[in-house]
Amino acid sequence: LNVPVYNLLGGLVRKKVVCYPHIGGANPEQIAENALKKVSEGWKFVRFGLGDAGGNIFEPSRAVRNGIKFFEAVRNAVGDDIEICLDIHTRLDPHDTITLCKALEQYNPYFLEDPIRKHKYFSSVTKTYISTDCSGRALCD
Repeated sequence: LNVPVYNLLGGLVRKKVVCYPHIGGANPEQIAENALKKVSEGWKFVRFGLGDAGGNIFEPSRAVRNGIKFFEAVRNAVGDDIEICLDIHTRLDPHDTITLCKALEQYNPYFLEDPIRKHKYFSSVTKTYISTDCSGRALCD
């Protein structure tokens, strides 16, 4: 056929795709500094994962508290014109997910990725909090 696959699928949908780098840091100051480095390189989006900064054992309540501090630090550092994404890695239950979503709403996250493992709980999360995309890449339980 000698045509691009997108033509076989109905044609071009967009001219560009949003990409984002992953940033990390051991504390709010460090992650904010790393976010600023990426912004200075020209990135318009940054993404980081939810961790609890407490060692080898993940403790959800501590992770939520630290996630809020990290997100606030990144937002304050990069301003409102940069989009921030947070990957939760399916580590939270619905209650902790709702707590985190409500606390982060004031910082206008672009999306929260994979907040919970069981898709059957998405409806309880979205009934309470629907402002931010709480979907992910997982296709099955």
